[in-house]
Amino acid sequence: MTVPTMVRNTTAGPTVFAEGGHFVEWAGAGDPMGGDLQPVPSSFLENVQFHRMTTRGIFVVESGEEIIDETLAKHRAEWELRIEQQRTASQDSIDQLPQNDSVIKKCIGPSGKGPSQLCGQDVPIKTAKVAETPPLCPLHAQLVGQFLAQEGERIVDGKPEIIWARIRQTSLTRQD
Repeated sequence: MTVPTMVRNTTAGPTVFAEGGHFVEWAGAGDPMGGDLQPVPSSFLENVQFHRMTTRGIFVVESGEEIIDETLAKHRAEWELRIEQQRTASQDSIDQLPQNDSVIKKCIGPSGKGPSQLCGQDVPIKTAKVAETPPLCPLHAQLVGQFLAQEGERIVDGKPEIIWARIRQTSLTRQD
């Protein structure tokens, strides 16, 4: 493998040089990740415009294995950091997606066929709302305040299953 020609940008802002089908982009001078020092194709060194930029001090051709090794290590670290940030951002976006999935539960409203009979109509409920909303069909939706969520003994998805119990109201009796 041949040692690349390394060129440093001495200007404060990002700089781009293009020639033929090649272009190189440098970060501003003093970039902590080494983006101000980039390898260039050998054809750049023969380009009149590139030569003028080196004469004016915009670009400086660097030599020395130590500088090259140090810069390439910074480039590698910057690349790895960028990949890790992308992976983390991807994972965060997956982790923070709203739970828009729905599950189908059976309506727990009374059927009218007997005190222990339930309606049983299918009710779609958002997964995120299973512990907050009793499964009631449109006919029984007005009974929502009569149900209380309780944790069952069964574990579902690492959490106790939610069981909805209807609160029974009785008339007050006075004790003497």
